[in-house]
Amino acid sequence: MKVMLDTGANRTFISITALHPLNSKQFVNKSYKRVILADGYTSLSILGTWELSIFMGDMLTSIEAFVVKELCADCILGMDFNNKYKLIINTEEQMVSICNNHHRTTLTFDVSKGNINYPTRLINNIRIPPKRTVSVPVSVGLSSAKVLFRPSYKLQQRSSILMLNSSLTVQRHTSSILVHNPTNYSYSLPKGIILGTTTIPTLSFKRNETIDQQLVNKNIISLSQHIGDYEQQKKIKIILNQHAKLFDTSKPTVATGVKPHAIKTLDHPPPTSKPYYTTPNKQEENDQYRQDYPSFEIPTSYYNVVHVNKYTSIEEMHMLINHVQECTQFTIDTESEKSNGQLALIQLQTIPSRLPSLVILIELAHLPSNDSHVCVKIKEFFELIFRSNNELYSWGDMIKELDPIKNSALFKWPTLASLLDIQPHFPGWYEWALTHSESCCPKHHLDDANNVNIMSQNYLSSIFYCPRQSPYRPNELWSLQNALIYAAHIFIDKSSTVNNWAGGLTTNNSTLSSFRRKKMIKYAIYDVLSTTYLIRPISEYWTFQKLKNTNIIDLFTSFKSSPLPSLPTNKSSKNKSIKKNINPQKLFKILDDDLELISDDDEIYLNQLIAPVTNQKHIYEEISNDEQELNITVPVNNVDLIVNEANEIIIDNNEQTEPDENIEQHHILSHQRRSIESRQKKIENETTHVEFKQMLKQNDVQYINVKVVNGLLRIGVKNEKIKQNYQQKISENMFDRQNYQTYRHHRHHRKRQQQH
Repeated sequence: MKVMLDTGANRTFISITALHPLNSKQFVNKSYKRVILADGYTSLSILGTWELSIFMGDMLTSIEAFVVKELCADCILGMDFNNKYKLIINTEEQMVSICNNHHRTTLTFDVSKGNINYPTRLINNIRIPPKRTVSVPVSVGLSSAKVLFRPSYKLQQRSSILMLNSSLTVQRHTSSILVHNPTNYSYSLPKGIILGTTTIPTLSFKRNETIDQQLVNKNIISLSQHIGDYEQQKKIKIILNQHAKLFDTSKPTVATGVKPHAIKTLDHPPPTSKPYYTTPNKQEENDQYRQDYPSFEIPTSYYNVVHVNKYTSIEEMHMLINHVQECTQFTIDTESEKSNGQLALIQLQTIPSRLPSLVILIELAHLPSNDSHVCVKIKEFFELIFRSNNELYSWGDMIKELDPIKNSALFKWPTLASLLDIQPHFPGWYEWALTHSESCCPKHHLDDANNVNIMSQNYLSSIFYCPRQSPYRPNELWSLQNALIYAAHIFIDKSSTVNNWAGGLTTNNSTLSSFRRKKMIKYAIYDVLSTTYLIRPISEYWTFQKLKNTNIIDLFTSFKSSPLPSLPTNKSSKNKSIKKNINPQKLFKILDDDLELISDDDEIYLNQLIAPVTNQKHIYEEISNDEQELNITVPVNNVDLIVNEANEIIIDNNEQTEPDENIEQHHILSHQRRSIESRQKKIENETTHVEFKQMLKQNDVQYINVKVVNGLLRIGVKNEKIKQNYQQKISENMFDRQNYQTYRHHRHHRKRQQQH
């Protein structure tokens, strides 16, 4: 008979099945009905009591035991037995000793027997829809425990369903199991069917006491050889040998520290790592955003999270492979370990035809060995992800981010799938959406239950949501956080960007606290969910209003892909080296004599955008040769005249300026900003920069600079007061056909007079 010693049980129990069939009905004292276990709510039904006589080695023992229907062992010896026979349990030596009448007997633990398995039965009849994962209640023959779960081999042989759990938490003899149906048809399971078996995990008390004495002596001699006094050296060696295990360096010693072993260097990270996010300014900005905007939240029923590491079961990998086979669109992102900058995590979100989608967190620092069956399945999974005709969307250049592992054995490189970076396409879409937006969008009220899936709840924090002018320079890359704030008025927390991503994200492989892991996991999940949220608005050119009113399901399910809009040709990058070393004095001389530096306190950050005015016809007029020396003709087609922000002195892209070595002046200049506001006027002609300036001077407009960008004439002014004055001063028809011809006529007349 197999006996379990339980120091947490007050009484001794025996299973009725362990008694002899002839004695199983002859119970004594049947007044006991039920007992409550130590968890406070689980109870056992008592069939009666029985006087047990047990031989423990050569010693006969006796104890009164409760008879119950079923136990995890044949018999449980509780504290009544332990106290009566003065038990001593030595877990290190794996022995137990008992004493009776001053005679003590020692017994060894029986660790050769196999684990006890408990069937896991389905409590109710269930029906699993196609391509869905459901949680089903099961019964287990244990009151309360954390157990290992193994799916039924027979059930797996005759059905295609997958059970995703490798462990269960049992409470009151019940638990739950995630069951996945990968087929295209519904699958039913009857009540009482055995889904698998559970096993109580056992602890190993084995200790590795072997010490490499030769290596210990070598290390101690090396540490003490500098001591000149022989007697003192000898005494030191004796003391160190008493702690010989410390000097056995053949086996690693792992120290678990409370605080992370990293030095926070703020703005000066290691050269191989991503820039640290947690500078004081960034922390303040992130906290302010959290207060000002509602958090971006997706119902958890719309996605499931799967961790891929060395603890992932083969069943989970089968489920993943079956799921990604049905998908052709994905979102991808990566995270790097902050201590060394090494790629540590790949996040993938599937965009299926029906929700829920899967958010897959691949922990590169905790993958199984290459020869394991799970690793083979992981490679098969990556092969399906990167197969031809698949589309992988990202916020950032994924070719660069995956470069550190392109030579690994996980997947083939270059990939056959399309890697689509939507980040550089966001500025163009945002500018387009601004011109097609209402001046202010009133919030939507949730009048019925059907609106719970519409993202309008993200706008309930304010009465009106007004689109704002971009805080970035034209075609400058946006952060994902700012993109969501400006486009959708919602907030994602970026405080976990730089983190110990190699520390493990699951309980069985992590050195991180539970709170920290949960925060990191949520960040990793919402990094890809946020990118997915913006894919269709950017690629299909949605207005802000359409984005706000679209059902969230439409954003996270598969769609007919559209080619991303072509990026505008950015000549400013071509002249980047020129702008980096500009001599301010030479620059002012080239542009205009009226230019002056603007101090930081003149900055006006938020712009006003007035709906564009469409012109009917363009008038093109030949430019005289004397004007072409300094300027190239800039065609302006049905454009808006905008008095706008400029964070730098703008040079016409076709003007070449010799770079200057004065780097210090460049830094001073680059931190000076101009005030910003916007105003639209009609332009019906083809005009040069010089002509624009002359026409402004003719109307006594004291501008800072003039620039045409993507059909917009941007006029920099010094501050808010001047801007308000010019809004009244600049007439609606300043740049129309009639004024332009009048200006040309007067200018030509003045030149002829000067020549005479």
